[in-house]
Amino acid sequence: MKKKDEKEVLKGFADRLKQIPNAPIQEVVPVKIENTPKELMIGFHVMLPEYLHKTLKVYSANKGISMKELVIEIIDKTVNQKSDDSE
Repeated sequence: MKKKDEKEVLKGFADRLKQIPNAPIQEVVPVKIENTPKELMIGFHVMLPEYLHKTLKVYSANKGISMKELVIEIIDKTVNQKSDDSE
């Protein structure tokens, strides 16, 4: 491409850029940090039958939570229910 052709192509380019509407600017929002202290988490390894593992995986996915959260929820409900029954 010759220099003259390049000048023709670029002619008015700056003006055309000014006519393009500005893209919306994203608003930056700081992450909210909870003030609750985190509990110490301890590892707990359980061997499950494959069918039960798959069932838990599908169930937790349908609820939109992790398997870990689901297991904690189930254990917490079970333990608290048992302690309520014994009183």
